[in-house]
Amino acid sequence: ISMKTLEHARIKYTIASYPAGRLFDDLSKGKLDLFNGLHTIPSFKSTTIHSSLNLFPLEMRIYYIGDKKNINFKEELSNRSIVMTRGYSYHDWGTWIRDKSNKVIFYETDTHDASFQMLKKGRVDYLLTYKYIDDACLKNMTIPNLRFNAPSSVHGLHCTFNLNKNMPHADAILKKLEESYRQLIKEGKLKQYN
Repeated sequence: ISMKTLEHARIKYTIASYPAGRLFDDLSKGKLDLFNGLHTIPSFKSTTIHSSLNLFPLEMRIYYIGDKKNINFKEELSNRSIVMTRGYSYHDWGTWIRDKSNKVIFYETDTHDASFQMLKKGRVDYLLTYKYIDDACLKNMTIPNLRFNAPSSVHGLHCTFNLNKNMPHADAILKKLEESYRQLIKEGKLKQYN
């Protein structure tokens, strides 16, 4: 979404990938200018501006194989194993899962494909990921009896354009991004998510 929108708006950019904590910190401190994701990160409150439009919903999914228990609340993961992809916060679930006192056996991989491979090979009970990311992985991978549920404790999360408010012309750039995004939707060059 960002690349197409930036190109259409004729805004020069460089793409970089960071672990979630560093990304949030760098955007808050003005070392990064733009992030399309949740605007509800605590450090963003006084340091960023965000678009009024929602780019796409962020639905967490928990995948499993066969007849394992549906996981609706993070507390149900105690004494179970789960894999997540490094670099994502997973709302408040990521922090809870990584807390050793909650007795979750967790693994973090560098790619979503690697996470699905761990699940497929039976090395973990569950995989935590996001809708839309899984679509790309599962186009090239078959996992018999694969199931998922969207935890009922996470609702209504949407991604937005987030800019450091101290970058030069931040308000004008945000407006330009929103206009570009709307135009691409209108032209059918980007999908509008419900």
